[in-house]
Amino acid sequence: KLSKDEFNKRLGDLKKKMLEVRNKREQPFLNKSALTAWSGLMIAGYAEAGMALAEPKYIASAAKAKIAEKEVFLNDQPASAWTSDAGVSSGSNASASR
Repeated sequence: KLSKDEFNKRLGDLKKKMLEVRNKREQPFLNKSALTAWSGLMIAGYAEAGMALAEPKYIASAAKAKIAEKEVFLNDQPASAWTSDAGVSSGSNASASR
C-alpha cells in the first residue's frame, strides 16, 4: 500500500510525463474568428450598456477589451487578412494562425 506522499509523488511524475508527450503533438486548430466574434458581442454589450446607463466604467471596459482583442487575436492585422467565412486562414500567415 502506498502512502499519501508516495502516491502524490508518483502521480506528479506521471502527470509530468503525460504533459511532455502531449506537448510533442501538433496543437489543434484554434478558431480565432469564433473567439473574436464572441469577444465582439461582449464588447458591444459593454459599450451599449455604458451609453444606455450613462456608466463610464462600462464604456472604458469595452475600450480596454477591444484593445486587448486586437493584440491577442488580430496581431495588428485586419481580420480579413487571416480568416474566411469558414474560419480557415486565407492570408499569407496560414500556418501562423493555427
